[in-house]
Amino acid sequence: MPNANLSAPLTMPLPLEQQLQPDVTAAIAGDKQAFGRLIRRCQNSVSSIALAIVKDLDASEEVCQQVFIAAWQQVGSLQNPASFLPWVRQITRYRAYSYLREQRDAKTSAVLTLKPCWRLLPATATRPTNYCAASRLR
Repeated sequence: MPNANLSAPLTMPLPLEQQLQPDVTAAIAGDKQAFGRLIRRCQNSVSSIALAIVKDLDASEEVCQQVFIAAWQQVGSLQNPASFLPWVRQITRYRAYSYLREQRDAKTSAVLTLKPCWRLLPATATRPTNYCAASRLR
């Protein structure tokens, strides 16, 4: 006996970009709840990209927060609602690489601030790293 469901036409689910369009359009108009739904739908993708780049879970969560704040602030400038997901992915990559640059620059800056400490050391100092750290606390 043939199954009646086999004769029904198959419908393919819409691509995610098209599924997001109503919420993107609403978010562009200022709907915070719609933007919250967008966050929930895109969170895994954004988190995965951020973690792949920064390679640290806590840092990737910080990047994700920055991404969604930036997306909310800039969603009004989005020309095509269908391009929301690629747009958010690009923001994620940009923010993650910016985070890495900031961390690298902070480390470089910390090393550079230690160099003047060496000149301040008395000739009898035995533990110069502790002296430098203590001089920054004053």
